[in-house]
Amino acid sequence: ITYNNIEFTRTANGLWQFEYLNRLFVVRYNPEETKDVIFDFAYPISNLYNKPLYYVTDDESAGNIQEIIQNIAPFASRSQEVCLSGKECRNPDLVEKSCSDNIIIMHNSEEIKTYKEENCVSIEAPLNNQLIVSDALIFNLLGI
Repeated sequence: ITYNNIEFTRTANGLWQFEYLNRLFVVRYNPEETKDVIFDFAYPISNLYNKPLYYVTDDESAGNIQEIIQNIAPFASRSQEVCLSGKECRNPDLVEKSCSDNIIIMHNSEEIKTYKEENCVSIEAPLNNQLIVSDALIFNLLGI
């Protein structure tokens, strides 16, 4: 399909790939499939250029956040799992960071919620919806 003048091609294993910003992206859903996921904020990829990208997750969501990290981390100087200051952490040995840093937070929840507080972008969603919301965030970050 073509979306915003970007060609999305389905691969043999059912994923979608597209070239943008001189880079190949691989996602599970295309923008047409994610259009019902609403973000009431913009979080441009330029916020991450050459800065660390941190992420926080619960045990159930740890695998799903990798969709975002694999596609977005190359724009950052590095990526790392951390604990969010003042919140319960699944691994207390991790470094603690606050929302003054670029952090993507993903947690298992009964309903879909996306919101931004300072530099923290939060995704709360049922496990079976986390990948579609992750891909919607990737498109949001890229301005697609």
